[in-house]
Amino acid sequence: MAKAICAVEDCNLPVKRRGWCNTHSARWYRTGSTDDTRIDNFARYEVAANGCWIWTGPLFQTNGYGQFSRQYKGTTLAYRAFYLKHVGAVAHELQLDHLCRDRRCVNPQHLEPVTPAENQRRGLTGYGARTECRAGLHDITDPANWYSPPGDPSARTCYPCAKAKWARQDARRRKPAA
Repeated sequence: MAKAICAVEDCNLPVKRRGWCNTHSARWYRTGSTDDTRIDNFARYEVAANGCWIWTGPLFQTNGYGQFSRQYKGTTLAYRAFYLKHVGAVAHELQLDHLCRDRRCVNPQHLEPVTPAENQRRGLTGYGARTECRAGLHDITDPANWYSPPGDPSARTCYPCAKAKWARQDARRRKPAA
């Protein structure tokens, strides 16, 4: 004799009670419906006029990026989840850069995998966006005018300012004690 299967469409699990499988029976007792009432995170966006898919779900309060909930696995960044679903995995050493500059955008076509240094250079805030050194004396868009100190390849220091500082330190060392 063939075992009966769940009465819910597209469910092929064996019947346990009321004509439903364990999953649908428990859902009916819990919510009063056999429908899956979980929110589809991949539907939580609105398309803007500029082509951005603006995340309508919760945002991380610390940085303003979309917060994507994964059942039993915690949360992740929404744009990373969309990129993974629509394009594929990102290499471990790369970051996703928002080409549209909108942190809430989850459109995979507006994301590009880049190195952390490149992502920082493209950023609109912080030292990476500056065109002149901290002192305002030298143009640092020219790679000859800045360098990365040993041990921190992502940092940028104004080379002419650093050279002047080294000269002052050297002069102090050479000055004879009085």
